[in-house]
Amino acid sequence: MRRIKQLGLVDLVFPCAEHSRFTHSIGTLVTMQRLVASLRRNNPDVASEIAEYEKELRAAALLHDIGHYPLSHLGERVYMWVERWSRNEKDSESAESSPPQQAERWSLDRAARILAEKPDKTYRGHNHERLGAKLDRERTEVRQTLESHNIQPEVVAALIEGSAVDRGVPPYVAALMHSSIDADRLDYMQRDCAATGAVYGHVDSRYIAEMLRVRSAKETPDQKVLAFPTKAIRAADHYLLARFHFYSQVVYHKTVAAFSSVAAALMLDLVERGMLVYKHPDEITKDLNNDSLLRFHDGCFWRAVEESLDEGGYVGAWARTLWYRLRPELVYHSEGFCGPGNKCHAKEKSLGHGPDLVEARKHRDNLVGTYGPASVCLIEARIQLADIDPTARPVRDATADARMRPQLFEAVRVVSPEKPDVAECLVERPESLARMLADKTWARVAVFRLHSDVVSSATVARREAASAADTGSQSPPTAS
Repeated sequence: MRRIKQLGLVDLVFPCAEHSRFTHSIGTLVTMQRLVASLRRNNPDVASEIAEYEKELRAAALLHDIGHYPLSHLGERVYMWVERWSRNEKDSESAESSPPQQAERWSLDRAARILAEKPDKTYRGHNHERLGAKLDRERTEVRQTLESHNIQPEVVAALIEGSAVDRGVPPYVAALMHSSIDADRLDYMQRDCAATGAVYGHVDSRYIAEMLRVRSAKETPDQKVLAFPTKAIRAADHYLLARFHFYSQVVYHKTVAAFSSVAAALMLDLVERGMLVYKHPDEITKDLNNDSLLRFHDGCFWRAVEESLDEGGYVGAWARTLWYRLRPELVYHSEGFCGPGNKCHAKEKSLGHGPDLVEARKHRDNLVGTYGPASVCLIEARIQLADIDPTARPVRDATADARMRPQLFEAVRVVSPEKPDVAECLVERPESLARMLADKTWARVAVFRLHSDVVSSATVARREAASAADTGSQSPPTAS
């Protein structure tokens, strides 16, 4: 974890964002200790129950990120799609039931879609949480260390992957590690904002920890959940809005997204050619005690990038873009709020102006005709409050939907003024600002092309490949 940056490629835009997953994990442990101490102090009726899980909670906080791939979530998303292609799962964008043709792999657009699309509910592959939980259960040194301290590895693994409630752990205990307000999020909001210099995402984590209470869930009175007292409703609102601003200004920063698309396209090629430690997630899980796992970090990616600098064509262009930080050039940009739902492709006067996706595609198609698909990408980003708090999709019907029950345990809640022993979802409260924004979506579209210092060589390579194809050459095809 010392060799995996917390924010992937964000440091190419925010130079001080070079902290690692290790420092974040230490901070998560400290935050967890603060949350547990506060809950035991302010909720004496459940203090003994919290104490039963204290060691497991602390271990989960420390180990929750051990399953991360190189470049953090970027590498995870790339390997997720490698896994899906190998299993012949359907690509929801291109409606394919098999891996893309070689020509389509040379497309920045495909890389951008891979990063933008969320895993569907049927995906059961090796995301970083499942891989981390598997390491806790099966890597000998981890399991033995936990057991030597009377810590249950199975409970730690369940807390990390979000299945602790299914194992009988009280929902409010599981929520300390896996919810809309948990130790992980409280730490990275503070740490990442400090490192990037972004002031939008700062929250008062100490006040939040002190205000948390344990109450019965409104829809399932037999289950205890975390909740804020009514006087802290503004702190809860601010927390959700701070996360929204942080994601929109840092994580989804348009230049970060452009560099990430280039890195994803290059990583797909490097994985296919066997230039990283593993070619498939299944290779990781075959032997979790193999020390090759210790070399699977950001360094292995950057070594492969350096080795690709002198290559011709698109691979060399992508490598030079990242290695020399040649910022992709912004050609078109549009953003705005729209709603309800995800209707952000048309401008709606009554709901504000959404981004003009049709115009963005025109710019993209014109540039692709000139520079080729490996030099141009269209990036879409969108954030709903439901991405930050799961019950905002929409909350009015959530309590009646049995499928939403597990997510309801992770929701931000406040103590009901009418029933002090009952906790209801924040977005059910009429005075909550989060309620007013629950149906709105922020969206952005941007079109980039590679920096002029590298795009010329990529364009020449594209024309040479097209010419070779016309004469019957066996050169790798490029997308039209």
